[in-house]
Formats: sequence, structure tokens, C-alpha cells
Amino acid sequence: MASLAFPAWGAEEGKSERAPERAQSRLSPFCVSGHCGLVDADGNWQTAPRFSRLVRSRDYWVAHRASGLVGLLDANGRLLIAPSFVRIGTFSDGLAPAQGTKSENTGFIRPDGTWAIEPRYSSARPFSEGVALVASRNAETGSYAAEFIDPAGRRAIKRTFSANASQPGFRHGLMVVDVENPEDVFRSALINHAGEFIVPPRDDQTIEVGRDGAILVRTGDRFRLIDRNGKKLFEVSGEEASLNLAGDGLAFFSPDEKRAGMVNARTGAVVIPPTPLWVSGDAFSEGLAHVRMRQQLGSDELGEGYIDRTGKVKIPPVFATAGRFRGGIAIVTNQEGDAGTIDRSGAWVSKPLKGRRLVEAFDSENTDEDSTDIHISASYETFYEEPRPFAAETAESVHPENMPLVEQLLEDRRTAIAAVGRHPCGIEIAVNREGQRIWPENLVGHCARKQLSDVLHYDEEKLSPKALSAYKAFKKEESREKAEWPHEVSERDRYSGNVEEMMTRRLYPEKAERDADLRRLIENAGWENGKTTIPLGGPLSLAANGQWKVLSSEKVTAWREQGRRLVATPLPLPKAYRDLQEAYKEGKVTQAEFLAGERNLKKLFPDAFKTPAQAESQQNDTADGVPPIPTAFVMDHAERWQAIVSIVDSGHFRLPDSPPTPESILDTLRQYGFWRNTDGLSMVTKGYSTYSWISEPRIDREAHSANWAFRYSNLSTGTTDQPGYSSGVVATVAVMGRTHTALLTTEWHGPFSEALAQTYFDEIVAVGRNMRFAEGQGYADYQAGDKVANASLERLITGEPPENYKAFSRSVKNMLERDEAERRENLINAVFRILGVAAAGAASIMGARRIRKSGESK
Repeated sequence: MASLAFPAWGAEEGKSERAPERAQSRLSPFCVSGHCGLVDADGNWQTAPRFSRLVRSRDYWVAHRASGLVGLLDANGRLLIAPSFVRIGTFSDGLAPAQGTKSENTGFIRPDGTWAIEPRYSSARPFSEGVALVASRNAETGSYAAEFIDPAGRRAIKRTFSANASQPGFRHGLMVVDVENPEDVFRSALINHAGEFIVPPRDDQTIEVGRDGAILVRTGDRFRLIDRNGKKLFEVSGEEASLNLAGDGLAFFSPDEKRAGMVNARTGAVVIPPTPLWVSGDAFSEGLAHVRMRQQLGSDELGEGYIDRTGKVKIPPVFATAGRFRGGIAIVTNQEGDAGTIDRSGAWVSKPLKGRRLVEAFDSENTDEDSTDIHISASYETFYEEPRPFAAETAESVHPENMPLVEQLLEDRRTAIAAVGRHPCGIEIAVNREGQRIWPENLVGHCARKQLSDVLHYDEEKLSPKALSAYKAFKKEESREKAEWPHEVSERDRYSGNVEEMMTRRLYPEKAERDADLRRLIENAGWENGKTTIPLGGPLSLAANGQWKVLSSEKVTAWREQGRRLVATPLPLPKAYRDLQEAYKEGKVTQAEFLAGERNLKKLFPDAFKTPAQAESQQNDTADGVPPIPTAFVMDHAERWQAIVSIVDSGHFRLPDSPPTPESILDTLRQYGFWRNTDGLSMVTKGYSTYSWISEPRIDREAHSANWAFRYSNLSTGTTDQPGYSSGVVATVAVMGRTHTALLTTEWHGPFSEALAQTYFDEIVAVGRNMRFAEGQGYADYQAGDKVANASLERLITGEPPENYKAFSRSVKNMLERDEAERRENLINAVFRILGVAAAGAASIMGARRIRKSGESK
């Protein structure tokens, strides 16, 4: 592939220091369109971009998924822990604080994901100098207390502290902690490893321990430098005074806002007396500190430059802002606000460029401030453009160097090892150091997807065969990715719960506890998962292969009975409602506030407000509604899908020689859907339904089965405040026997239903292939005289018509019958009228003839 031309960082100046030799291949996090992976020094993926974020944790990488789950990679990007934790902190002493999915507590894990210290703390900091600060919550008082533990989980310091801490851990044998007094006021203090106070706790002070061991204490307007024993070394005070640690054993101080100086933070000796040329100073990096200075004495024109440890100006204050040096390179901006980079001599490595933004790419949450192992990310200003048609099949012919740059990753702060560009079809692409595309692999499919989603009046019919094939491959890949998201979210919330569950626990703890009991019932119902034959009820069984979990019909029946007993006892009204009632009685809330709160709670927990008669009626309906046919459950081990097995003894179901067309079935589904969404002929509730195929009905005559999957969406409006909307996918496998039909049905709900169906439907079809009828009960065992099913394949797919539809059909039939009867009656009457007229005419004619004959005879 063609190479993408990177800007020549520093090449045109010729004055900059020589760029360092390329280091041994090291991995860097790199993201494109929200997909993050690790690239090597050549900009090629070492770890595929399957994550939303990658954060260094000493010798490891914490890999974040968009779902909120995190895993762990080693230094070379190999997976050590699959994304299965809610949080993994920084590794130190071989351990890292972590929170799993089975508890809201935090413990410490090893790099293989096993618990070294079980999760029993409310929060935990990483280990530093052999100890870690952990906090525990008192269940009775709700307060938190913190203590230090060693890597074995034993208490390391006798004294307890508050859960807050200004400093992440011990540094040079000292740590800043907070101590809570009885009035819940947090007081900052400095302790040593023995827990002794070097600086006693006060509620009006802040303390900082620098990476060089310097100690700064601020109490009100008083700033002090102290030694390790708490002895004062230097002090400056006043409303306009300031003092900040600068590293390298130095600190900047100012007695007022007009001048600044520099002091030795270890001895307290003044290195540079306050000078009106200096306004403020920042930290030293690689022997230089950037200082805000006046251009000349008495001038109000300010700029930032660099000084050495003696205070000598090494780079004049010609910049609007200046950053720290890392690897001999610093980011600066000119007076117009454009960013560039300079070397330690002040020469441009990369001149300021309009529309380009330079930021340090920290890849660790606890990066050493003096580390040179930090990249620069260059992002380029882009403008929104209206989507326009693009021939997706030609996507690969576009030269990468002709695409506008979006972002670059600079490995040694000088050289771009990977970049993101904007493709004319509207997507982002990523290229390596040589300009070869590393993402996306299926460029044509991605472009086709962009066209179909963004370009108005563009549909699949406009795609060429090549683009359509690539698009279908993209959809399959996208579906797999989307399908993983809800599963991971479910795993993340397994203990903590989703928003609805958390709200229930807070507002209605009794219901939350019963819901938890119901979940435990199904989890412990006796699932089988070995390679064995499992009875599913009646003449049906499943030849399990160890890939699925199965709950047999017998155990389903037992589980249902236990569930009925559990919900038989009515729950009390929600505590939140009882509290609201009490507040209303005491006059703490108005009637309007009470009624509003009552309405909200009834919407949240409608079952709690049912009358005993309604509850009993629902209980009976539920009991009567359980079909008297064996039912079993099947799901995959990771619980990404689950299916219900139902056995219908409606007789021998013959597979049709000429199955109904897919469109005619959809027409029926649409008709049924419309009537399901209305309340009958009154049309008080209006409904609209759409249906389409995920997989059209397929008949496997050799296996005597059929399978199909369709998506639906229902929108209904009526007297409620908000319209009702539901969507999902129904997937079914039907296996026919001699006198029974087995239905394996899965229904997915919500925005990810289509992705789930496209990803897992084939797995469900595979389960259907392993379903077996008992000997003599198979499809081929049919004998004359056996019961025969009257239902058609179409009715098996669409289900029974809704009652509204039946009522409407009966009304139409009756109307037609009445019309037909009336038409017949009118026809008969007309005939009789015609016959009457004819008879009268005949009579008159006959009378005239008689008169004429009588006259003639005379």
C-alpha cells in the first residue's frame, strides 16, 4: 500500500539536537474510532484494537472494554486476564487492588487474576513501600475507617485513619493521610512507616511530599518547607505569598505576586532571591524548569522560558506556554497559541502549525512525572462535512497520503509511528509508520456501512456485488462485537445490578431481596452441562455436548413450584411509600407532593399496590397459564443466550411441499401486530408494528425440522403520557416427530437484539439438531391412523391470531353474512316485484284479449 506522508518533525530546521536512536520495540496504546490496541515501534498492531482504553500498570496493561469490564495484558500485549473485573489498579509488589463482579468490595489480585487478598474492603490503594491503605465501612454507623496492611493482608500500622488520602502511597518513607475527628472533619497529617505523626493533623492545612523527598506544608497563608523530622527549613507567608515544589531538591517561592525566587528544599537556603523578572515557576525536568517571566524589568509583557538549577536563563521567555522536557523534547505554544516542540537548546523540532494540537499521551494513571516514556499525540483540526455518496467498492484505491490527518502518535516525541486519516467515504483509517493501513481490515465493508447509515436515500440495492459482500461480512463482524456488549454489561452488573435494581434496593428493599431469592432459585435449580443425554420431557431428549447448560423439564417444574411458593406471601408496601405517608401525616410534605410521589412509586412498583383480589386473580392466572406440556431451558455456558423448549402434542406435523412465501408470512405478522397494539374497534389505543426477517424460514427435510428468526418493533399510543415502544427478535427451531413437535424458542429484547440474533442463531439451530425423539416416536415413524396436526407452517411461525383480530374477523364475517342475507332477500323481493308486475301485465293483457274477443263475438 502507498505510504502516508508524515510531517518531517524537525528536519527543516537543521538546528535541533540529533534525534535519539530508535529504541528497542516498545508497545504504545493507539486508538482509532474508539477501538484501542497496542502498536509496536513500526506502528503495527501487537494487540488487536478490541478495547476502549489501555492503561499501563507497571509491567502490565489494564485493558478496558466499553462495557465497563477490565482485563489485564502483559508487557507484550498478551492476554493474562480476560475482561472480567470492574476495576484493576496499579500493580506493586506483584499485587493490584481490584474489584470483581461478584462483590462490590475491593481486594488484591495477582497477575493471573487470582485473589491474593479476598475482596473485603470498601476501597483500596496500591501497595507502596510494602504497605497499602485500605478502607472498611461500619455497617451500623455507615462510617469508614482506613488502615494499612502488608501483602499478606495483615495490619501493618496500629493507628487507623480516614478513608481519604491526598497522596496515593508512601514516598521516601512518608505519606500524607487524613484523620477524622468526632465531628466528621477531615484533618490532614504526615506520618512515617511506624504511623507516627511527623506533622500533627489539622483541618486547615495541606501537605505535599515531592518525588525528590521535599516536604511542603501549607497552613492558611503560611507556607513551610520541613525536613523528615518536621523541623522547619524555610517559610514564607502572606495573602499573596506562594511556594511550590519544583523537584531536583528545589522550590519556587514568592512573598507577593510581583516577584519570585528559588530555594533549596532540602536545606532551606535561598538559591535565587525574589526577582521582579520572575512571576512563577514550575517543576524541573531534565535539568530545566519552565518559568513565567517578564520580557524586561518593569514590563507587563510576560512569556515562558527555561532556567537551569542555578537560575540562569537557558531559553528566553518567548513562548505563551511551555511544558516539561521528556526525552529532550518539550511542547510549547507561540504567542498566537499554536503548538510546536523544541529541544533543550530552544531550537524548533517541529514548528507551530495552525489547526494542530499537541498533548502528552500519558499511558498510566500513575505516571512518574520525570519519566521520558511518554509519547506526544498530535491531533488535527477537522471540520464537519455533509455525508456524500461514495462508491464503496473503490475505497481501497484512494491513496492514504491524500487523506486529511486526524491524529498522529509520536514514538520518541519526534517520529510518527502511526496515524489516523479521514477517508473520503466518511470513516477513519489508521496506518503504520510506512503508511500501510492497519485498520479497518474490511475497508470496503466499513465504507458501505457508512454510506448506508449517513447518506440520504442510499440503500443496499445501490451497492455493487463486491460492496454488498463486504458489507455483509462487516455486519457479521459488527454483530459479534455488539452482542458481546450486553453480555459484558450483565457480567459487570451481576452483583451491583443495573439502575433499576439499584433503585429497587434503595426504595423497596423487600422486593429487591425477593428478586435476589428468585435469581438464586434459578441459578441453583440443577443445571446439567456434561456430555450426556438429558431428558427434555415426554418423548424428547437432548444429546448434550458439554457446550450448553440444560434444565430438564422435571427440574423446571420443581423450580416453578418453588417460585410460586416464594411469591405467594404478599410484600409490604415499599418503605419509600411508608416514609412518604409518615411525612405527609407530619405535615413535612404537601398533598400535591404526596400525590406526585405516590404516582411515581406506583409506576416503579405497580405490583406493590394491587389489591388482595387483584393479586389472587393474578396468582390464579399465572398458575392456570402454565401450559400442561413439558418445558425445559437451554443456554450456553456464558449465558449469552437462553432458549425455552416446548413440546406440542398436536399430532403429526407434515412439512409442506410448497411452503408459504416469506412475504406472505410477514403480511400476517403485520396484521396480527396491528391488532395486538390496539384495544379493538374503538381504536382508543393506536398501534403500529413492523416485521422483517433475520433469517427466512428454512426447512431441513432430512432432519425433519424448520427454523426462522424475525425482528419486530411495536409502537403504540393511547391515553398514557408516553408512547409505548418495544423491539426484539424471535428465533425458533421446530423439530417434528411422530405425534409431537418440539419448539426451541429464544427471544431477545432491546437495541442489541438484532446483533444477538445474527451472532447466536446458528448456535441455537445446532441445539435443535441435537434434539432427539424416543425410539418409535420420530418423524419417519408415522403410521396411518396417528393423530395429524391441523396447523400450517405459517400458523406455527405467526402464532394464533390475537383476540382483537378474531373479534374483528367475526364482525366482518357476520356483516358479510348479514349483507349476503339482505342481498338475497332484496333479490327475492325484487323477483317477486318483477313477477308481480309481470302477473299484473299478463292479467291486463288477458283481460284486453277477453274484451276484444267479446266484442268480436257480438
